[in-house]
Amino acid sequence: MNAGSFGVQISDRLRFVTYMDRLRQTKKREKEACGFGYRTSLFTSTDSILGARFELNHGDQAHLKKEMERVWTERWKRHPMEFPSSGSVFKNMGGNPAWKYIDNAGLRGFRIGDACISEKHPNFIVNLGNATAADIVSLIQKVKKEVYEQAGIRMEEEIEFWGHDG
Repeated sequence: MNAGSFGVQISDRLRFVTYMDRLRQTKKREKEACGFGYRTSLFTSTDSILGARFELNHGDQAHLKKEMERVWTERWKRHPMEFPSSGSVFKNMGGNPAWKYIDNAGLRGFRIGDACISEKHPNFIVNLGNATAADIVSLIQKVKKEVYEQAGIRMEEEIEFWGHDG
């Protein structure tokens, strides 16, 4: 799905992907043939990625370590790293960050069961202890409903649902 953060995404350094298609055939695709875009690619939940080759930046080890520490520190400042979550739930929409729509809808801290819109970053749903998949799906539906009613924006999930049939 081309995950990313802090202006960098998986496809930036990817060379090729080895995967198994729906017919259980192992195949290889070069980066240019993967159809990468904002939180999307040609791979679907029915394809299984078996491996990938990346070309990493070469550079001064001290500088790279400093940059890694900066990103880690920023993550802890901005994201609810102290709770389990799936990361950002919704894609940015209309050139605006998803968290702003959620926050403007007054949903920061809103919870269903132990699934909670993070106080630290409203585009994260955190598990406060015993959240169920049903709690999380209900909370996602609540966000979509409230944001649409208040802002006319149809929020689109960035996460994928696996094995949840409602």
